[in-house]
Amino acid sequence: MDPASIALIFGVAKTAFEGIKAGIKIGKDIQGMVSDISKLYGSVAKLTQLSAAPPRPPMFSKISAEEMAMDIVVKRKQAEAWFNEVKNEFVGTYGIRGWEEVQQEITRIKKAQKAEALRAAKEAAEFQKDMMMLGGLIVGVLVLAGAAFVTVALYG
Repeated sequence: MDPASIALIFGVAKTAFEGIKAGIKIGKDIQGMVSDISKLYGSVAKLTQLSAAPPRPPMFSKISAEEMAMDIVVKRKQAEAWFNEVKNEFVGTYGIRGWEEVQQEITRIKKAQKAEALRAAKEAAEFQKDMMMLGGLIVGVLVLAGAAFVTVALYG
């Protein structure tokens, strides 16, 4: 985790949260703010994931370990607080069961995306294997054709 990535993701979270709060303030329906909510959700997840990774300060940086730790924890906690505020708004509108349904749907979609990625990777590996076999076959045919041509030319 480097400070630039943390700052970038935190900025996305802040922008998403501000958009959500502005929407709520003017009475915008939560469904109309799905994009902002998903950006905030993803940012909190990324900040949590990055904060678990070993720190990678920029080269020649004089940032201390304490500064990096404080920055990471403060930004993650702020993003989590924003997320919890939005979650509370969602629960207030759709109930706790609605929130649980969203969590179940997220899990289902992530599993489907992972399965699709694995399927695509398997297909790509099979295609590469097929192309290598075809390439080997073409080289073999060319070698045989070249050998036949040389044989005819020499003994012709």
